Amino acid sequence: MSGEIAALDEALRRAGEDISLRRGATTVPVRARVMPVRPEQLAGNVDETFCNVILSPTQLNASSWPTPIVIKKGDQIIEASGKVRNVEFTTHIRVQNTLVRIELLVGG
Repeated sequence: MSGEIAALDEALRRAGEDISLRRGATTVPVRARVMPVRPEQLAGNVDETFCNVILSPTQLNASSWPTPIVIKKGDQIIEASGKVRNVEFTTHIRVQNTLVRIELLVGG
């Protein structure tokens, strides 16, 4: 599992951006990949203002984020531009019971 996490950390270091993740009074800086939604995701309330976000658990494990690491609907991301987006859907990807990647759908 550490190989998958290390590869994601390196990819985010090279191609990611700095954002913050917020829940209530807790805000932590993280590196993330923020991308527009894909055309096939445009359905229901999801429109072109939504984004997909990929996070590694590494920075969250080393931060003041509540443990166990779970990001949920209602949490927020704050982009480097200051734009605040609400987490609408989360996927926590585990390999052999170890969290290796977090994918978010955010809107706002």
